[in-house]
Amino acid sequence: MKKYIFILIAILSLNLAYANVSSEVFSLESKNLSEERKIVVKLPDGYFENKNEKYPVIYVLDAETELELTASLLHRMHLANEAHQHIVVGIYNTNRTRDLAPTVNYDPRGPVGQGGGADKFLDFIEKELIPQINKQYRTSDNKTIVGSSIGGLFVLHSLQSRPHLFQAHLAYSPAVWWGARETLKQFKAFVKNSPNLENFLYISIGNEGGEMREVYDSLEPAIQKYLPKNLGFKSDKFQDVPHGLVLPAGLLNGFRFLFEHQKGKSI
Repeated sequence: MKKYIFILIAILSLNLAYANVSSEVFSLESKNLSEERKIVVKLPDGYFENKNEKYPVIYVLDAETELELTASLLHRMHLANEAHQHIVVGIYNTNRTRDLAPTVNYDPRGPVGQGGGADKFLDFIEKELIPQINKQYRTSDNKTIVGSSIGGLFVLHSLQSRPHLFQAHLAYSPAVWWGARETLKQFKAFVKNSPNLENFLYISIGNEGGEMREVYDSLEPAIQKYLPKNLGFKSDKFQDVPHGLVLPAGLLNGFRFLFEHQKGKSI
């Protein structure tokens, strides 16, 4: 337990003064979502001076709570020579459950009638947001998506439904219990039927019990059993970390595993 407490303290105490990054805020009028969406972009130190440099992009769901932490950690890792510099894009919510849940939930143990908009939200990301980011900023072809809880569920859905869209997927405490476990079933089938998959996946879980842990514990061995060739896969179990802190507890590990996987590859 002490080990995880130290990890949390180290990450949560990251001083934003270290993050010498420029923040740019803009609104994107989405035809796919029929609404305006707030986007915040964190640019690495030296972005405006290094005019020939192109940067990999990390897309962060639930930007309200996860963007600053993610951008600050990445900058600190860069200062420690453990990471390339990245452009970090935060997507703010308007209706979180609608956009991030792939299916509508009818289980009375959850929010009945909510969800089902993940494919439309992926359309927004693929057809509107990513092209806009590529147009406005100097980006490489390497893209990562980060999400927690229902955002982690969305990350898994993105990988199994559009594996071409992101080259790396970090899913913290993914809510694979959602609804009738449709996403869980689809993801297991996807892994089983994908002999080769040029991608990266990190998943983690905290001290969640009951059905959530039971369902998660069926996901990890299925991935290991049918692990596609060229899929980098890592997982963590934080036995003493509550659900809401799984992303902070595992963010460093997730990125370290990812960057180790990317060594020797052009990003």
